[in-house]
Amino acid sequence: MSTITLHELHEHTDKWVLMNEEIQILSDGEIVATLVPAPRVSKENTWANRKLLPEFEAIMNHPVGGLDSTEMISEGRDAP
Repeated sequence: MSTITLHELHEHTDKWVLMNEEIQILSDGEIVATLVPAPRVSKENTWANRKLLPEFEAIMNHPVGGLDSTEMISEGRDAP
């Protein structure tokens, strides 16, 4: 962890931000802020690799009865 002054941060913001480490910022000798690196985002598609609940998986490919949306819209247009 580095400790820098507010002036140093203003002068070389890009340098400090790209260091990707925690940095304490001082003003008049007191800590006024702490820069913390953003968490790394996984590039794995967690949605595609999700584990479905067994109950949901059992009914997922079996449509439930009723009208589909196109039929409902058509009925609505034909109504007086």
